[in-house]
Amino acid sequence: MDEEKDVIKTEEVVIPKREDRNIKNVQEDDDFFDAKTKKSIKGRSVISRIINVILWIVLLLWIAVCLIDFYNVKKGNDPKFCITKETITYSDGTVDSCLGAGYRVYVYNRNSYKAREFGPFWRKDRTADNK
Repeated sequence: MDEEKDVIKTEEVVIPKREDRNIKNVQEDDDFFDAKTKKSIKGRSVISRIINVILWIVLLLWIAVCLIDFYNVKKGNDPKFCITKETITYSDGTVDSCLGAGYRVYVYNRNSYKAREFGPFWRKDRTADNK
């Protein structure tokens, strides 16, 4: 009989309550749960974070290019970052246009109109209607 009691006792599995576990294991379990929860909430992989950083850098560089050319035109200088340059000749002068990254600069050198304009790329030449 004593042997049967020993066998029964060895087969019993006693699961300690959470309070009975040592504090270190409880903290590790909580840290694991927090990390798992944070990952599921954020849901970002390393690749998406790299793409996000690259897009922010490109956006900031584009803003810098636009601001540099805007201030150059404002000061009366030519823009530095032109993709295409074009000169339109009229009977009383010329209009120089420069297409930048999302903007267009017009320099009017005409007898009737002398100015520099900085605006979006879809803006047309003011004198195009009078051509």
